[in-house]
Amino acid sequence: MNNQGRRISDIEPGAIVIIGCVLLLGAFIAGRITGPSMIKADARIVASGQQIPRPVPLALPDDVVKFYDASDDVTCWRVRNADADEAGGISCLPQQWLVSARGAE
Repeated sequence: MNNQGRRISDIEPGAIVIIGCVLLLGAFIAGRITGPSMIKADARIVASGQQIPRPVPLALPDDVVKFYDASDDVTCWRVRNADADEAGGISCLPQQWLVSARGAE
C-alpha cells in the first residue's frame, strides 16, 4: 500500500467519528470498572471515622525558585539556569487565585 503523499485531512469523516466513538466507549467502560472500587474505598474510610486523605504537594525541585512580585500581585516560579546557554522558564499566577484556592481547602 502506497501511503506517500497522504495527509491527515485525507481521512474520511466517518472514520474519525467511529474512532471517537470507540475511544469514548473505552473511557466509559474503564470508568465503570474503576469507579465503584474507588467509591467503596472512600465509603470504608468515612465509615471508619477517618478523613479521606488529600494529596500532599511535593517540595519544589532544587532548580525552581518561587517568588512574589508585588508590582503585579503575582506569585511566580522560575527555573534557575545552570548555564547561560540553557533556556529557562517562568510561570506566574495571580495572587488572588492562590488565596481563593487556599481558602477553599
